[in-house]
Amino acid sequence: MNDVAAMPSQLDEKNINNLKLLTIFHYVWGGLMAVCGCFPVLHILMGGAMLVSPPSGDAQAQAVGGVFVVVGLLVMLFIWAIAGLIIYAGKSIAERKRWMFCLIVAGISCLNFPFGTALGVCTLIVLLKPEVKAAFGVPN
Repeated sequence: MNDVAAMPSQLDEKNINNLKLLTIFHYVWGGLMAVCGCFPVLHILMGGAMLVSPPSGDAQAQAVGGVFVVVGLLVMLFIWAIAGLIIYAGKSIAERKRWMFCLIVAGISCLNFPFGTALGVCTLIVLLKPEVKAAFGVPN
């Protein structure tokens, strides 16, 4: 019987603590990533300065400044998007909802060596346990 109703709905204390820790670590890692996502502001400011007052009216410097601004904005938005996904995955783990989304974000987190990798691997290990899957309402 692979029915969700047949699975025990109660998690043991160890799994509850693991899920609480994963939630906290997702919030912390997402917050750190969001702060690190602010670093491209320096890139954007430098490009903006090249746009506003290029050295000796050089048009090529203005083009480079525009590239600096666009690339800086794209990098910043990308990092903030990943940070938002990680924070939302932490919220989802706390609510025991969106199991597949949490797995996907754990896989993406594995790309952020070394701390994101550790968080992603631990998340995958915990979320793939049958009793945790049942707590999320996922059939085996």
